[in-house]
Amino acid sequence: MKTIVALLSLGSVMLTAGAAQAQITPTNQYSYIGIAGNVGLTDPDRSVADDGVTVISKIAILNNVSFRPGVNFGGDTSVTLPITYDFAARGRINPYVGAGIVTDSGDTDFLATGGIDYRFSRDFVGNVGLNVGFADDADVGLTLGVGYVFPQGR
Repeated sequence: MKTIVALLSLGSVMLTAGAAQAQITPTNQYSYIGIAGNVGLTDPDRSVADDGVTVISKIAILNNVSFRPGVNFGGDTSVTLPITYDFAARGRINPYVGAGIVTDSGDTDFLATGGIDYRFSRDFVGNVGLNVGFADDADVGLTLGVGYVFPQGR
């Protein structure tokens, strides 16, 4: 009888620990790396407007400040290096805006960015982002992707 009670207690503790571990903490303090599709909304052969596959990421610096480097592999390769302000998390939705630079084929230009992260599980985040590069004309690209959340920031 004592063995059965001990096993039931142990099973109860394990189930409780698993449920607690699976919860998503509503915070902006997490980092991820992922992959996205990039669609150019202006001239599709320039900078952030170049259609292609993009590596997306977020490195949490402070609770509401992040570094979000990305690399777009399209006709040309462009690198985005923005710092963003991450608005207070509303459940699983985390909107952000920011600015930085974009470099493409040796040219470096100002970048404005904004988007939404959606934590659809403890380990994964969906991302929709809009990047605007300011060269001769404004180049606009829309990314839609998914990222893996690093374990320490869950």
